[in-house]
Amino acid sequence: MHDHLYTIDELEVTNLIAKDGYALEGVAGYVHEMVRPGTTRLIRLFNADTDKHFFTTKQDEADLIVANEGYRNEGTDCYVYPDLVNLPEGIEASFLKPLMCLHHPSSGDYFYTIDLDEANVAVAYSGYQSKGVVCYMHDLASAPAGSVPLYHLQRGGKHKVRQEGEDEMLSEYKGPPT
Repeated sequence: MHDHLYTIDELEVTNLIAKDGYALEGVAGYVHEMVRPGTTRLIRLFNADTDKHFFTTKQDEADLIVANEGYRNEGTDCYVYPDLVNLPEGIEASFLKPLMCLHHPSSGDYFYTIDLDEANVAVAYSGYQSKGVVCYMHDLASAPAGSVPLYHLQRGGKHKVRQEGEDEMLSEYKGPPT
């Protein structure tokens, strides 16, 4: 079963790799553990029948997915920017990157990526449809003090989402710049 999972919990990362067959794809971006001006919660849902996760910042969308697709709400994963419109002072849109969602109508698979090229290939050649941007997060260069890495794990297949030099960054990560 193919699944994408995002978490800020390092212990969860360790357990998912050791016990559940997930592989660490890398750090998708940097997010907040607690609400900050301009942020909203990233809601994580899970479907035990399909063994897949779903992510959204919209409570009404989460409620519909829970009601109609058999997912259960696992709660708030972290806090992210829902759009680029109402950013607080000091946060530049050019330093934020999108987490995009794609959906495969026949398989029901939800696929998440921060890589626009990867999203375009999935749409053009693999039958996925774009569901748009789920949220925005900081890249490494713009990660403010107090932000934490949002780890991307995957099970049942591999998509390239790592940034140049990220393998070294993961092994040497000591927290966001201050």
